[in-house]
Amino acid sequence: MQIKLSKVRLAPFVYLMQKIFFRMAVFSFMLVVSLALLYIAGNTQEFLDQSQAFILQSLIYLSITLIFAAILATIFMVLDSILSKFTFTKKIITLVFYIICIILSLAIVLSARTVLVLAEGTV
Repeated sequence: MQIKLSKVRLAPFVYLMQKIFFRMAVFSFMLVVSLALLYIAGNTQEFLDQSQAFILQSLIYLSITLIFAAILATIFMVLDSILSKFTFTKKIITLVFYIICIILSLAIVLSARTVLVLAEGTV
């Protein structure tokens, strides 16, 4: 029995992947915010100790995960809009959230990496 590609529906798969990566982006965003607040609350002294360096490294890797999830969720959201023939304007708020996640994550990665490089002599 042959499966014809014209009979295969991609819209449910694309919608499912968009939901998975959206949840991954939201979860990563919440973890990034909580780790950033934990770092800010624990940064009362002027030097970087081991626990704060670990928090910054975790922030870097989690922010990279957030960038990855937001980009993939955006791609799947656009594909879902194309395949399901919905207007893309209904999903503008979600797209704005993804863009904010990507910009925030890039800023966190760059600033945390800068702090780690500058404090390398004091760790």
